[in-house]
Amino acid sequence: MLGNLTLPHPYIVLDACCVINLFASGKMAEILVSIPKSFAVAVYAVNEETLNYYDGPIENVRQIIKKIDLRPLIDSNIIVPVEIESEEEQSAYVYFATQLDDGEAISGAISMCRNWAIATDDKKAIRVFKQEMPHITLVSTLDLVKNWVEVTHQEREMIQIVLENIRYKANYDPRNHPLYEWWKSYFEDN
Repeated sequence: MLGNLTLPHPYIVLDACCVINLFASGKMAEILVSIPKSFAVAVYAVNEETLNYYDGPIENVRQIIKKIDLRPLIDSNIIVPVEIESEEEQSAYVYFATQLDDGEAISGAISMCRNWAIATDDKKAIRVFKQEMPHITLVSTLDLVKNWVEVTHQEREMIQIVLENIRYKANYDPRNHPLYEWWKSYFEDN
């Protein structure tokens, strides 16, 4: 159970955009362990994509850029690095790569061929995955964070800090997301 969503998949593949958003939250490990699923990330996303976040003061957050280090999460088995392993996955990757960036294409291919859920915030990837693999559950950063809030009964102040970190340190703007009103409610008294 993920909040109000039922996930029939054993794994959730984290796309690079979700990795950036969750890492920037400052609570990535806690958010992921609140969900009774295993998490995977494409080795390509870890090694080849620029996984950075802003870490300056809120008034000038872009002043400092830091590289995301997933090694502690991998070493503690919170995230499992995965690669394309079959011809079927390779073919799916090639197909998705005609429409998406390599990171999304690899994540989508692994998700589709292994029947794993996928977490992405990329609008184009969401559109393509909904069309090409309707049997796969798509979740977003906000789905994962809201689940953490509900499961762990977080204080409003902590939720605000986490959402502000995602907003500013990951430059995330969830306009048009179904949970946008929930997100916005934590910024209304700021």
